[in-house]
Amino acid sequence: MRAGVVLSGFDSDFRAEIQDKKPILIKSAFDPSYISQEEMNEIFLCSDPAHENFKIAYESRVLAKSEYTELYQDIGDPQVRLKQQVVYELLGKGATLIANKVVNSAKIFRIENEMSAITGRRSLTSAYLAYRSMDSFRSHWDTRDVFALQFAGRKRWVINAPSFSNPLYMQQSKDLEHIYPKSNDIYMDVIVEPGDIIYVPRGWWHNPLPIGEKTFHLTIGTYAPTGRDFFSWIYTLLPQIENARQYLTDFQKDRKVLSDFADEICKLMCDESTYDNFLRAHAERWRSTPPLKLDLLSSLESGLDLGIRCRLSSSVSYAPGQNFISNNGIYIKREGVESKLFDLIGKQPEVSVKDILKQFSVAEAAECQSIIKQLARYGVVILS
Repeated sequence: MRAGVVLSGFDSDFRAEIQDKKPILIKSAFDPSYISQEEMNEIFLCSDPAHENFKIAYESRVLAKSEYTELYQDIGDPQVRLKQQVVYELLGKGATLIANKVVNSAKIFRIENEMSAITGRRSLTSAYLAYRSMDSFRSHWDTRDVFALQFAGRKRWVINAPSFSNPLYMQQSKDLEHIYPKSNDIYMDVIVEPGDIIYVPRGWWHNPLPIGEKTFHLTIGTYAPTGRDFFSWIYTLLPQIENARQYLTDFQKDRKVLSDFADEICKLMCDESTYDNFLRAHAERWRSTPPLKLDLLSSLESGLDLGIRCRLSSSVSYAPGQNFISNNGIYIKREGVESKLFDLIGKQPEVSVKDILKQFSVAEAAECQSIIKQLARYGVVILS
């Protein structure tokens, strides 16, 4: 687990002792001024109000788009606009403004990248803004682990232990709470302040409550493959098994075929190389879109400023002993200067070009800068 530059406070044993197991509140884990008020506004302004990822929650329900947007003709093309006066009124009454799957923000991309390095999992970000004391959603569980980063104001979090463990994406609390009701035993009741991070594993009941003041937080959801994902991937291998290709006509006659078929599936699932191939295939599906660096990366000929800092993208996939890495579906060889450079950048949160070049000979310096640029073009290295 690599330490972060923006995020701190995560112990080296977080993955082994905390992740997936229990909630935790980490005090003063980041500088809340990292995202300004203007940047908060930009997050919502750059979100598409017509998309399902943009929501307004009010009185424990998600409002219909027709309540705060309008369709109009813009130079021949139909467009959807936010009725801003309505949004202001709703926020003043206690509504919560929500932007899920935030993209096109360099600062949020950096936070996601650091969170993925901490957890070893893919990350997606949502933003929540409120001004009163009304809760946006009543107590519920999430189907992915969440890290809430409090940037402005305070929020009260009430957390209850799971009544249904490890829910998948189709197992929402609103659909199952009549079967698996929330326990009355409160596990944690805390006030989260600016700079704090609260971690809630999937399945844990929680209710983030505004307390009558402006509050803005980002929720980083992390995603890892499950046994269901593994079985779905195994399914793609079944045509290789002869018993999977047999006709089935009568249970008594086909019992032996089915039994042998089950044994072969079990053998596949319990094979370490099959398991490793699944994890590799899952990682290679990961895509990331780093902030554009048009001035730096449009030409490979020009050098890099020595003060530019480099960090490894969390979407990079590789295995020890491999002579290649993969990122965004592209394979890149690890050999010579590339291999040394990759290992150097990957061992620390970020490193300057100046400090990188100190590890190479004068003759290798020009090649090294060119390789850094090439890796940045492929999204393997992130420049800042």
